[in-house]
Amino acid sequence: MGPRAAAEPSTSGDRNTAIEPHMGMATMGLRLDLGCGKAKADGFIGIDRRKFEGVDGVTDLTQKHWIFDQPELGGIKLQPVNLDGKAGFVLPNDSVSEVRCSHFLEHLEHNQRHPERVRFVNELWRVLVPGGTATIITPHWASAMAYGDFTHADKPVSEFFYYYLNKAWREANAPDNDIEFNPDGYSCDFDPEWGHSLHPDLTKLSEEEKRYALLWNKEAALELIAKLTARK
Repeated sequence: MGPRAAAEPSTSGDRNTAIEPHMGMATMGLRLDLGCGKAKADGFIGIDRRKFEGVDGVTDLTQKHWIFDQPELGGIKLQPVNLDGKAGFVLPNDSVSEVRCSHFLEHLEHNQRHPERVRFVNELWRVLVPGGTATIITPHWASAMAYGDFTHADKPVSEFFYYYLNKAWREANAPDNDIEFNPDGYSCDFDPEWGHSLHPDLTKLSEEEKRYALLWNKEAALELIAKLTARK
């Protein structure tokens, strides 16, 4: 896995205080497969914008708030809200222990007009328990997989994206990306680490040769695999 984004402790980002914590889920919590489509992982609750077979909850993950029509998910009661002009139900704060998100994030826009990836990680952080984890798998930006699907956003997901998810790193290096100075900015605080799935032809190389290939060779990495741990 790659380097951690920041070694120093930081204060947690802004949370939505209008949404109450789910007091019974401090150590457990739901296991969600976000943007699962038709391939929900075993042992996870499937979330998608379409009600495919296996999908347990339908919501638009591109929005600031993940609003569901159903009042319950995975055995817990969701909180009734009226946010962004839409009535429905949302996950309580600190109600999710683990998230899997495979080949979904690259479909979200990432620019000042449409900060969908920022909204996604902010809401992800809000619902995760302290120390909860999210594994996010995307096509690597140097792989042709990142460019074939026209529903992918124009910016592939790169390793550097994950630095911005740590509040201490933002404070030191990119304060205008933080919610403190930018209403569309990051409120999340994660400890990120990452690694790669390599092209099969590279798996027998030495570690030094693999590092060289990742730096300089197109198609060396097929996927970028990040693990985010919620700091609260």
